Parts: sequence; structure tokens; C-alpha cells
Amino acid sequence: MKRTRFFTLLLALLLCVSVLCMTAYAESDAWDGRTAEAFADGDGSESTPYQIANGAQLYYLTLQSDTNHYYVLTDDINLGNQPFPIINTFSGVLDGDGHKIINLYITSGTSNCAAMIATCTGTVKNLSIYGTVASTSRYTAAIAGKLSGGTIAVSYTHLTLPTN
Repeated sequence: MKRTRFFTLLLALLLCVSVLCMTAYAESDAWDGRTAEAFADGDGSESTPYQIANGAQLYYLTLQSDTNHYYVLTDDINLGNQPFPIINTFSGVLDGDGHKIINLYITSGTSNCAAMIATCTGTVKNLSIYGTVASTSRYTAAIAGKLSGGTIAVSYTHLTLPTN
């Protein structure tokens, strides 16, 4: 009887410790506002797209002057509600591969658009986005403010629009 009680208490303690460790890991996994110096892998071609595994690599995408490449998310990305820069024009292919971007925070600032991509002439697909867009601009959205020959396919957004 004592042996069974001991193992039950030990199992309960181990379960509590594992939950605490997982919670700490999840919080530390949020993007801290910094940029990466490269993508996780890939060469940007259709057969070997640039791989984006975290917020720093997604931010690195926004700094590219030529976004006419292929990109794929390899994991869910937590942007930690940090202000995220708008990609002015995107002409490539961004495949979320069923992953999601959470805690996206976009503000229009001085631009007339508030979205992850201001103008999309490329394709965004298989992506879920959860976050907040704080804007009074004419073009407000999660993925693309304006589609100009672009495509948004099999994607889902859940936004909070703050009231002024």
C-alpha cells in the first residue's frame, strides 16, 4: 500500500514538473524582436524553399528586397505581440504548410495599410494567423492589405481589432 502511494505521489510530482518546464519553454519560444541573419535552410527555389522556423527568420523575410522566392514555415511561430514590420510587396510563394503564426501585432504607423503584407502579387497558402491589427487605415487585414494579382489560398485568420 505504501509503495503504491509513493509511486502515485512520485508520478504526480513528475507530471507537475513537466508541465512547468513546458510552460517555461513555450514562453521563451516567443519572438523577441530580433532578426535572423539567414533562413533555417533552403535556396528559395520551388523544390527547396527557404525554411522559416521562428519569428527572427520571419522578420528576416521582411528585410529582403526581392521576395520573389519560395518560402515554407517549418513550425508554428509565436511573435510574442511584438510590433511586426509590414512586408511592402510580396511576389513569392509563402506556404504555411499547415502551421500558424500566433500573437501577430501589426500597426499601420505612417503607412496606409495594416497587414502582414501591404500588397500581395504572389501566393500565401496553408497558413493560419492569430493576432491584433491596430489601425485606422483604409486597408486593414491579417495577411494582405491589397491583392494585386495575388492569391490567398486555404488560409485562416483570427484578428482582434482594438477599439479607439
